[in-house]
Amino acid sequence: MPFFINKTSEDSILCLENNKNKDMELLVNFVQTQSWFGIFTAVVTLASAIAAATPTPAPGTAIAKLYAVIDFLALNFGKAKDKGL
Repeated sequence: MPFFINKTSEDSILCLENNKNKDMELLVNFVQTQSWFGIFTAVVTLASAIAAATPTPAPGTAIAKLYAVIDFLALNFGKAKDKGL
């Protein structure tokens, strides 16, 4: 992000705002042109809703393996993961 020392503070703020607008336009353009992005967000949203609405199953069961897949699709890993029973 360029910062111009010779310009007044108002000019610098205007320059930073223009860069923010360009960055946002680039992001919106990316989201709108990628057909897979909508599918990806729908899968993550659905998996997150399922993971939040269901209790964590006991480890070692078949349902626990399915729940692990749902957790992965919901991007629940690391510190975001529910520890369960």
